[in-house]
Amino acid sequence: WIPLGVYNSFETSDLLDTAIEERSNLFGFLGSVNGKPRGEMVDALQNHHRWDSELKHRGHLRILGRWHDSCEEPPSIYRAMLYDTQYVPCPTGIHYESFRTWEAMEVGAIPVLVEGPEHEMTIGLDFGIVVLKNWGELPGFLLSVTSEETAARGAKIRQR
Repeated sequence: WIPLGVYNSFETSDLLDTAIEERSNLFGFLGSVNGKPRGEMVDALQNHHRWDSELKHRGHLRILGRWHDSCEEPPSIYRAMLYDTQYVPCPTGIHYESFRTWEAMEVGAIPVLVEGPEHEMTIGLDFGIVVLKNWGELPGFLLSVTSEETAARGAKIRQR
């Protein structure tokens, strides 16, 4: 197994020095919804009873028309969002793995995955990655995670 790695390589930034629990976005996703897992993730967030009152104000959710649509968002916008995000949902798209997992870790953000055989090796690395049973658990996790847990997971990500 060789991981995909990153699609958008990001230059080092002073933003990486921002403590993870001080980042503005609790969660962030910028991408297309080109598959069932991504649709399930977006639906879980937007259909949660606390989406309008709380969740959408604590994160960044931007749906693009198609994968890597540079006409809609340049990579610099995606990079800036990741640098200011604590948790990055990483649903699979057209491939069973996601570049987003590795890009999140590169900027010190914490990937959120749904358990499955495609993630066994990644999860086994114990990088502080959040593993959910399904995307329906995402809103509850985001609403209940503590700053102490975020700091501990962030420290593991930075140690990699």
